[in-house]
Amino acid sequence: MSLIEGLIEAQKYDFSDTSFSLLMQKRIRKVLLICSNYDDYMLE
Repeated sequence: MSLIEGLIEAQKYDFSDTSFSLLMQKRIRKVLLICSNYDDYMLE
């Protein structure tokens, strides 16, 4: 992919600011964490 093609491709995305309240409407409430006992200990 050339530089110009990459720039055209990047224009498809929206990089505008998003308010915190809009982000929090879709917040994650629960996370299932699958890990070893060692990882569990390190994450506590």
